[in-house]
Amino acid sequence: MGAVDLRIVLVHGGGLEINAWHLRTDHEPKFHNGLRVTNAHTMEVVDMVFAGKINKSLVTEINMLGGTGVGLAGKDARLLTDQGPLRIESAVLGFVGDVALLREVIGAGCEDSEYH
Repeated sequence: MGAVDLRIVLVHGGGLEINAWHLRTDHEPKFHNGLRVTNAHTMEVVDMVFAGKINKSLVTEINMLGGTGVGLAGKDARLLTDQGPLRIESAVLGFVGDVALLREVIGAGCEDSEYH
């Protein structure tokens, strides 16, 4: 894909893995109307699962297949920030909001890139 200057961004989930780690730490995952309730403990688990386990596993797989994978978390370079609470009560859901992509690092340093 690099030969044709095609860059892929893979945004992954991990809800089942988050649930499994909750249970391993003796915490029950909580949901409200199908959305995860995210308290401080859940945020720690989410960070560990997304930025650590899943992200690094995917990068390893991509690299083993001959690609050049780079793993970034939403916290890195302030890639993701929230735009404020969702339309429903944020008091119920905790640390949950609408996400805004602030930076596109894919085209960083590429003057001719469509990302600038």
